Amino acid sequence: MRIHEVRISGLRALPVAAQIAPIDGTRGRAVRIAWAAHAARFHLPTAATPRRPLLTAIIGANSAGKSTLLHALHLFFGPTSKLDPTLFHNKEVSAPVVVEVTLTGTPATVTAWHEAHCTRRDDAWQLTVAHVWQAGAPWARRTRYLRAADGSYHRQSPRDRAAVDKLLPQWRIIWADRELNQEANLERRSLLSDLIDALVAQAAGQDSVLGRMTALVGELEQLAARRSRDPAAPDADGWTPILALEEQLAQGLSAITPQPKQVRLRLEAGLPTLRTILAQSLLHIDDGVELALEHHGLGMQRALVVSILRAWSDAVRHDTQDYLFAIEEPEIYLHPHANRVLLNLLEEIAGHDQVLYTTHASEFVNRTPLNQVITVYRDQVGSRVVQPRLGRLSADALVKVQRYLQEDRSDMLFSRAVVLVEGQAEYFALPAFARTLGLDLDRLGVSVAFVNGIGNFPVYHQILRAFAIPHVIIMDGDGQQAARQRAHADLADAVFVLPQDFEAQLVQALTPTRLLALMNECLARRGRPPRTALGDPQRRSDDLAALSKPLVGRVAGELLSAEEVRRMPLLVNALQQAGRLAFGAPAPPR
Repeated sequence: MRIHEVRISGLRALPVAAQIAPIDGTRGRAVRIAWAAHAARFHLPTAATPRRPLLTAIIGANSAGKSTLLHALHLFFGPTSKLDPTLFHNKEVSAPVVVEVTLTGTPATVTAWHEAHCTRRDDAWQLTVAHVWQAGAPWARRTRYLRAADGSYHRQSPRDRAAVDKLLPQWRIIWADRELNQEANLERRSLLSDLIDALVAQAAGQDSVLGRMTALVGELEQLAARRSRDPAAPDADGWTPILALEEQLAQGLSAITPQPKQVRLRLEAGLPTLRTILAQSLLHIDDGVELALEHHGLGMQRALVVSILRAWSDAVRHDTQDYLFAIEEPEIYLHPHANRVLLNLLEEIAGHDQVLYTTHASEFVNRTPLNQVITVYRDQVGSRVVQPRLGRLSADALVKVQRYLQEDRSDMLFSRAVVLVEGQAEYFALPAFARTLGLDLDRLGVSVAFVNGIGNFPVYHQILRAFAIPHVIIMDGDGQQAARQRAHADLADAVFVLPQDFEAQLVQALTPTRLLALMNECLARRGRPPRTALGDPQRRSDDLAALSKPLVGRVAGELLSAEEVRRMPLLVNALQQAGRLAFGAPAPPR
C-alpha cells in the first residue's frame, strides 16, 4: 500500500496539534486523538500516470523545517522507541510527538483482519496508523495505534503490528549530511544493503564462485556456533590451530599477571559475513588512485548515490512491494548534467514508487507536478506546511503553468513575495531598478515573474494564493487604467496599472537625449547603426518596443539612474510594496 496522507504534531519546530485523551474503561488501550487545523499535514500522490509521476517536492527557506518532515517519516518507519527531549517542540516534553500515516491501496490477500481494520474507499482500502512518543514518565515509549471506523485509536497487538508491517511500503532514505560510507551499515535498511542482499540471495545454492563463498561462510558460521555452545568438544580437525593459538596467548598472558588467565578466540563475534565483505569491497573507487570512498570528494560520493540508485532500480525493485524513497537535497555536489541524470532516474522510479525529496533547486521543482509541491515556512508558532489546492484551475491552465515553470519561473515558489509583470521588459528591468534604488530583491526574498500576457494573471494569482505567497501585479493599462484596476483588484495583495505600457513609462521618465542613448545602446548590441534623432513623439514607445522588449528591459536596467527610476512612481511603489510583503508573515491559503 502507498502513503496517502501524513500528519505530524510536536516534532522539532512543528507545532503541537494533536490532543490525546484516554477512553474510559479501556485501561489505556484506546484513546481519542483530536487534530487541530494547524497540524502539519500533507498528501502524497498514490496513482501514477505518464504525465504525473509519484514525485513530491518539499521546498522552503533554510531552517524552515523541510528535513523535519523526512525525519518524522524516518521515525515512523524506524525502530526508535524513545525520543531525545530536544526533538520535542520547543524542547517541551509535556506534549507528545505524534506521526500519523494513512495508507491506501489493496492488500495482496484480503483477510478478516483487513475487513475489521481497514476502510473501503471505492476500489481501494485505507488504514490509518498513528505512532505516539509520550515523554515525562519512566514507562513512556512509542505506542502504536490503529484508527477504528468510529475515530477512536486502539493500541496495536503483536498480530496487528505484523499485519501492518506487511502493508507498509519499504522506506529508503538518503540524507544530505550523512557520510556515504554510513549508508553501507548493514544493520539498517539502505539501498546498498538491498543490493547486497539481492546478490547474496541470488547466489545461494548456485554452483558459482559467489555461491561457493556463501556456502563456505555459512559452514564457518556453523562451526563457530558449535564451538561457542560446546568449547570442550570442538571439531578437532577444524579448530586445532585455533586451540593452539589460544594456549599460546594464555601462556604469555599468565607470565605477566598474578593469576593464570585463559584466552578464547570468539570468532563468532567478529566473523565477517559475505554481506560485510561485499559492502567493504563496494566502498573503494579507483580513478587513477584507489582510495576508500570517504577519501574521495563529495561530488564523487554523491555520484555513487546515483549509481547505487540506478542499480537498485534495475535489480531490486519489483512490482509486489511498494516503496517510499526519500532523498534530502538531491542536487547537492552534482554538476548540472548529473542532476538531470538523477532527475530522469527519479521520474522513472516515480512511475511505480513514491519519491519524496527536499530541494532548493528550481529544476527539481520544474519537473514536479505543481500540486505535488509542498512549501514549509516558519512563523511565530513554528513550522507551517502548505500544500496547494488547485482544483479551481482547469487542466489546460495547469498544463500551461507547468510549462511556464519549466521556463524558469518556479523561482517564484521559493519566494517570500512575488512581483507579477506582464512581459519580459519589466522582468529584466525591475530587479535592476530595485538595486539602483537600494532594494536588494534577493536579500528580501522577492522574485519577479512575467506571466506572458494579461490573461494569465488570474492563473498565477490562484497558484501563489494556494502556496500562501503574497504578490503584487504590475500591468499595462493600454489606455484603460481605471477599468483594469477595478477588474484586477482582487487578484493580488496590491495591483499597479500603468496608464499605457512599460515602454511609455520609460519615454516619459527620460529626456530626449537619454532616450536616444538608450535606443542607440540597444541598436549597438544588435549590431545596427545608431540613430541621429528620435522619431515621431507619438510613436516613441512603439519604436522602443520594436528594438526587442527583453533587450530594452536589460539596457534600461543598466543605464537608468535612481533619479530617472523615481520618475516612474508606480513601478517604485510596486517594488517597495513587495519588499514590505516579504517581511510579513505568510497568510494561510484562502
